[in-house]
Order: sequence, then structure tokens, then C-alpha cells
Amino acid sequence: MFLLKLICYLILFYFIRTFIILNKKINKKEPNGPLALPLIGNIHQFKKAPHHLITKMEKEFGNKGIVRIYIGDTKAFFISDLELIKEIFIHNWELFNNRPKTPTLNIGTNGYRGINGAHGECWEKNKKIISKAIRKANIKHIYSLLDTQVEELIKSMSTYETKKTNFNPKLYIRKFVLSTMLKYIFNEKLPLDDDLKSGSVYKLTNEMEKIFKLLSVSRLGDHVKIFQSIFYYYLKKTDKNFKTLKNLIIEKYNEHLKSFNKESPRDLLDILIDNYEMSTNMDDILNITQVTLDIFLAGTDTSSNSLVWLILKLVNYPEHQEKAYNEIKNAIQNGRDKVLLSDRPNTPYLQAIIKEVYRMHPIVVFGLPRLNNQDVYIKDHFIPKNSYVFINYHSIGYNENYYNNPCYFDPSRFLGPTPETHFPFGLGPRNCLGQQLAQDQIYLCIANILLKFKLLPIDGNFIDENENFGLTMRPNDFKINLESR
Repeated sequence: MFLLKLICYLILFYFIRTFIILNKKINKKEPNGPLALPLIGNIHQFKKAPHHLITKMEKEFGNKGIVRIYIGDTKAFFISDLELIKEIFIHNWELFNNRPKTPTLNIGTNGYRGINGAHGECWEKNKKIISKAIRKANIKHIYSLLDTQVEELIKSMSTYETKKTNFNPKLYIRKFVLSTMLKYIFNEKLPLDDDLKSGSVYKLTNEMEKIFKLLSVSRLGDHVKIFQSIFYYYLKKTDKNFKTLKNLIIEKYNEHLKSFNKESPRDLLDILIDNYEMSTNMDDILNITQVTLDIFLAGTDTSSNSLVWLILKLVNYPEHQEKAYNEIKNAIQNGRDKVLLSDRPNTPYLQAIIKEVYRMHPIVVFGLPRLNNQDVYIKDHFIPKNSYVFINYHSIGYNENYYNNPCYFDPSRFLGPTPETHFPFGLGPRNCLGQQLAQDQIYLCIANILLKFKLLPIDGNFIDENENFGLTMRPNDFKINLESR
């Protein structure tokens, strides 16, 4: 009985002490935030739409574009003030260049390797190699590939239009993006008869969706220090999602090694193998495969979700769809039947629509977290060592000081010079390395879809614009009607 009472008192003491520590500022310049609970911090408040809640908290706690939230027992700062963001991610980026060390990230990145999870010298080495590989990739080959994939997508859509059956954009857009990435990275094509509901596309994208859910910020085992070791070993024993994709990458890597020709690289993986000088060092091999996985995951999920959001918005706002279509028709010369990248400067309204969709529906709504390596003052705000730092893209996009009537879909706000507050692919040295390819892929796809089809709602119904929250933001599944132009 005495022992049981002692244990209860110790647990009570632990919770009271932890509650006091979490909610007591260690520096008066530290930004304010909501009351945090022992162990879980504020995770209990991360429901279906934490980006809306955190944006509301920024105003509630009187901070200028920054709020403190506890994720488990770790301090996290969500930032939406442009000047603060520039100070952290550009001017002081070296102090905030690491990623949090969590069990999920450890398992998912082969021990913090690759580009997304790497730290310090490992990240710097990998960034140089990847940047060089992307520059060295055969640009003509890549854009010829994009043209081919767009043509195949249009053919698939034409079948639905001819049969007058409802079209599910998500299924075919993710096949388009996945096909492009497979060809770009591995020089492989998906089979033409691939079943979108059970074949390669379904299996790969299903695994990717599970991974992005695993990487969301709300897993207690990642963010409560006393649970991290146990959670790591649990993941090591039970992980199937990361393992499936890693095994795929390793299989492709071994196949490439057998037929590698330095003088004639076939794809991005060949160039990476060459840039790592066909190293037999296990650390380099793990880095090559992890870098490849990072590019594959990021390039596939973000582009496909951006395109699906674009289609949804164009269906819901037909007046903007028609304006973009007329612009495209005027930009095309000599009766050409497809849009080229060279037409982009002559389609400013379509570019503005794309930017407006990025603003209203940022794909990675908080970006990937950073970790500061020392106590630091930024613009009179104290950020203690080993805090998570996030950009709150949602709050930026809906800030009335940056955008008039931010809840209103208005692409014209992006006609003319792009505002400083628009940086959907991140800021500073650790921004997205593949952003140019992603933007080109998105432009070519949506421009050619608009050229060929009128996108229509089913029975005239407005499509639900609610978001599914995870590491990336995606709309609920929906279907549309197609009408040939």
C-alpha cells in the first residue's frame, strides 16, 4: 500500500513539476503561447485543422507573427511574419539549418541521411551533389518526357469525355506525376494497362500517403523525450511503409550499377551514382538511395496535390477557368494543338491562378521543421536552443496585411510583380531543390488540360474545399465532368 501511494505521489509530483516547467518562460523575450499540458504539450489541440488553430493563436496571444506551441515536451515556434522569416531562414540560416531528431525521421531517412533529414556536413555534401546532378540532367530529355506524359494524360481524359463518364482527377494526376518521376529518376515507364485502383500507381501512392501521415507533427512518440527510445525500437520492428519504398530504391540502384555507363547517363540515378564516384562506401550508398527516395517522395506528392487543387479551384470558379482558356488560345500561334513552356510568359493570368492556389492551399502548410543549435534572439524574440521552427504558410496567405480579402479567390492579386510573401517552395539555402521542374510540370499539365477540356462540376454542385491535414495538404476525393473544347 505504501509503495502504491509513493508511486502515485511521484507521478503527481512529475506532472505538477512538468506543468510548471512547460509554462514558465526561461526568458521574458520568449514569445507567448497557450497553456501546455504535461507530456502531450498542445498536441491535444491538433485536431483536423491545426493550421487554422495556430493562425488563430498568433492573434490571441498578442505576438507579431510568432506563437509558441509545445509538441509533446518540445518547444515549437510557428512563424508568419515576413521579416522574422527572412531573419531566420536567410540571414541566420546556419543557426537553424538542422532538422529535429525524431524516431520517425531516423527510420525514414536511414539515420538522418539524404537531403530532407540530413544535418551539417552530410547535408552540405548531399546538397552540392544533388544540385550538380539536377543541372547535369538532360534538359531536352526531361521536357520531351513531360510532353509525352501530358499527351498520355490528355488521351486518358478524352476517353472519359467521349463516354460521358465522371472523371476522378486524383487517380490520373498522380499517375501522370508518378510516371514523370519514374522516367526522370529511373528511366522507367509505367505499363499502359496499369490498374489505377490496384496496380503500381495505387500501391506506390498508397505507401507514400501513409509515409506523409507518419511524418506529420502529432505523433507523441516522436516528441516526448522519455518515449523516444521505446518508440524508435517499436518503429524499427514494425515499419513496413518506409521499408517498401527503400527496398524499391535499393533494387533500382543495384540494377543501375550493373549496366552503368559513365559516358551515357540514362537518368538522375545514373548521374547521382557518377557524382558519388560509384562509391563502395556504405555511408555513400545509403546517402544515394536516401537522396533518391527524398526526391521521389517530394516530387510526386507535392506536384500531384498542387494539380488536384488547381483543377478543383478551376471547376469551382468557372469565370477564371474561361479567362485562362482564352488567354492560352491567344498565346498559341499557327494553330498549334498544345501548350509549350515557351508560352508561359504570354499566359500571366494562368500563372496568377497557380500562385493564388499556392497561397490558399499551401501543400506543406508548415514546411519541414528546423532546429536551432543555440539560444538566439531574432528581432527581439528569444528562441531557446533545440526548439522546432516552422513557417506558417497558411497564416501568411490569409494575412490581411499582406493580401486584401484573403478568403476570396482572386488571381489578379498576382498580376504584376510577385510579392515577397509568395515563396511556396521555401526560402534560403535549404529550400526545395526541385522547384523548377515542379513548376514546369504543373504549368504544362494544367495549361494543356484547359486547352483541351472545359472542367465542369457534377450537377452544378460546388466541390468541397476542406483540407485533409498531414505533412501535405490534400482535398477530399472528388469527380468532375469533362467537355471537349
